[in-house]
Amino acid sequence: MNKIYIYNWYHLRDNCLLKVKKEERIILLEKGIKKSGNLNLLASELGFSSPSFYNLYNHKIELISVKKLKKLLSFLDLNYNSINEKIVEIRKGNIASIKNPILPFNVYSVDFAYLLGCVVSDGTIYIDKKSRNVLRLKYSSNDNESISMFEKAINNVFGEVYIQKEIINTQIYLKIGSSIISETLVAFGAHVGNKTSKNLPVPYIIEENYFLINSYLKAIYGDEGSFAGGEKYFPYITLSRCSHLNHLFEKIDLDNFYKNIVPLMKERQFPTGHKIKSISFPKIRRMIRRELREKIYNDGLPQLLIGEKILLKKLEIESRLWISRISLTEKGKISLTVALIIRKKRSILKFYKEVGFSLIRKQTKLKKCLEEVKWICN
Repeated sequence: MNKIYIYNWYHLRDNCLLKVKKEERIILLEKGIKKSGNLNLLASELGFSSPSFYNLYNHKIELISVKKLKKLLSFLDLNYNSINEKIVEIRKGNIASIKNPILPFNVYSVDFAYLLGCVVSDGTIYIDKKSRNVLRLKYSSNDNESISMFEKAINNVFGEVYIQKEIINTQIYLKIGSSIISETLVAFGAHVGNKTSKNLPVPYIIEENYFLINSYLKAIYGDEGSFAGGEKYFPYITLSRCSHLNHLFEKIDLDNFYKNIVPLMKERQFPTGHKIKSISFPKIRRMIRRELREKIYNDGLPQLLIGEKILLKKLEIESRLWISRISLTEKGKISLTVALIIRKKRSILKFYKEVGFSLIRKQTKLKKCLEEVKWICN
């Protein structure tokens, strides 16, 4: 992948449709007509049919494809960026995907870093096989503050994004059907599909830009981080992630796993109805063949969590990895749960002051916890 830090309308797919301000649209077409001779010759010169340009010129249609606009601007020897502020809509269907788009997209920003953090925690980018395999984005939370901050971040990056909202029980689901958003996120390192099974690293734009780290970490800890402690014991902060291990197991390991370990597991059922069996990893560590243990330590840990440990280290926040559980899903996936733990006083205080939780209620509880152990003053 070519690493880029600018993403504009001309990076979108050729069939994306753009709405350019009426007066600017006419100016461009009249310049093209003047240079080519007439509207038919302009269309022919650009390799398109005359009716499409005729309808555009006579206001029967308002949208022009990315491909046509790029060819028209190239024909007129105009820089693609010259039209940025004249584009008022981006769409790929009947509904505008983005109104008043920010061009270029504000990807080199703390808002984009925060958005990526949301996507790698409680969000997912998936392939919609029912609709020409386009990429779509979903984000879910049962917390109104999380939803509000996600919406704010995505609008600060792209413009007024069309978002579908659905509430099931207490869970709020946001769906961004436009592939424009998802493709932009993927271009900068966001993951497509199941993050646990693919075991991919931290998005590269975060790894390579120090000033984006805090916002990314704030988002992931706000969504998935937790802490404990107070009067009775010193506080610590945790972040847990999972990875699948099936590819590391040989037949001898699978036989041992199902015969000796699975019977010791406890089963629990989630509100969604699916079930999972699990057991503390330290309890069964010695029951696993030494060669397999080495594979797990070297190749089985969640790469995303390892990358996030490195990000914390760049901020001079010390942490350690701890393998907490091994699980078996209903689909036969063997899963490892690993926690990233911040325990040292200096590191916890640095996290509290410089990163923190994105959610006010979490950050307030952490503050209270630190006050109880007298690490900070009221």
